[in-house]
Amino acid sequence: MLFDAIDKKLMSKAISVAARGIPNAFPNPAVGCVICYDNEILSTGYHQEYGGKHAEYNALKKISNTASGLTMYVTLEPCNHKGKTDPCQDLIHSSVFDRIVIADSDPNQKASGSIEKLRQKGIKVDVGLLKKDARKINSRFYTFHEKKRPYVILKYASTLDGFVADGDGTSKWITNQKSRMQNHYTRSTCDAIIVGRRTAMLDNPSLGSYGYGKDPKIIVIDPKKSLGRNLNLFKKEPIIYSRPILKNSPVKNVSLIMNDLYDKNIKSVLVEGGAKTISSFLDAGLYDELHCYIAPKFLGSGLNIFQGQRSINCELELELIETKIIDNDVRIIYRNLV
Repeated sequence: MLFDAIDKKLMSKAISVAARGIPNAFPNPAVGCVICYDNEILSTGYHQEYGGKHAEYNALKKISNTASGLTMYVTLEPCNHKGKTDPCQDLIHSSVFDRIVIADSDPNQKASGSIEKLRQKGIKVDVGLLKKDARKINSRFYTFHEKKRPYVILKYASTLDGFVADGDGTSKWITNQKSRMQNHYTRSTCDAIIVGRRTAMLDNPSLGSYGYGKDPKIIVIDPKKSLGRNLNLFKKEPIIYSRPILKNSPVKNVSLIMNDLYDKNIKSVLVEGGAKTISSFLDAGLYDELHCYIAPKFLGSGLNIFQGQRSINCELELELIETKIIDNDVRIIYRNLV
């Protein structure tokens, strides 16, 4: 299917509208909808919050009951199942719409199937317009359904010389308060947060979002079940991974944990440490973003973020997607292209 410049302009508008739903739509996808008549926009809508009305409904409610000959641009295939809302494809009638343009089909088998049903109604349906752009704003959603695992963000804070803690494990606080607040917001956008035994023991963190939104589910990797139940995180009924579920290989354990979290319907995780835990994810290659907070400090010795061993010629396939100055700290975000 060849799309013209107007098609691209209107789908681009739908994608920008969809982005307004981030992060409140999580763990659902952020979806945008634009309804037009003769290439003029009549209404727009987006999925505003998890459990709320979908983009198509929010755009359709602004349309006259007598409208006809319309075109809809939507960033994801209208849903075809009843969940928290009724199927969106049931709202789209051939008496109103001549054409539906969809950026991408739905990878969720429970929700897909509406494209053919819309065509059976006699509506012209075109799929694939600005597909890559539409997928970018829903990378968590596609990762979960296509890779069958949660979307993984690795986060660490280091000094300028690459240390994440003193030799005795002290890491409070490397970065400034604003940097920590930024990470608290990131926590609120994730379903779960993962830490290792040593981080839980030394820092005794609460791992909450501090009012920025929902608190993520806490996950602790504690192979020998050695943590005392007086720690703050045990007040929040964490998921604990230990033997015999875990094996002697940290890299294999990452895969085991990801598979189990997928079965538990956890769609996104933030891995906050410590260094051994983050290194295991790096070695396993099971991560989608790196959030690196760097503070203007030197330690000279201590704990380095990467506990593995690689050649200087081993270059990661990462895309730099953001740099942000937070007072004197810097946050760098990379996307894993593998």
